Amino acid sequence: MPPRAKKRGGGGGAEPWTAPLRWAGWALALLALGAAFAPMPSAFTRGLHLALTGFGLLEAGIALGKGRRWAFLAYAAIAVLVNPIRPFVFA
Repeated sequence: MPPRAKKRGGGGGAEPWTAPLRWAGWALALLALGAAFAPMPSAFTRGLHLALTGFGLLEAGIALGKGRRWAFLAYAAIAVLVNPIRPFVFA
């Protein structure tokens, strides 16, 4: 089997908006983890849930556009579970 030809141009790279989304995702994850173990004001918790829902919907859309089915399901589940507008409650 012949070797594959190398791509020219110094390599590709990710889209320019992936780094800010990655930082925002990590920040939201750390805030959510902190809110799980420490008492937080209700306004902060509601804002955190709203941010997590928005980020989950955004990432679900990106995953769907790239054809990543399992990532879409995970992000959609996050968006449903932390939705502050219509909360999900276990019976």
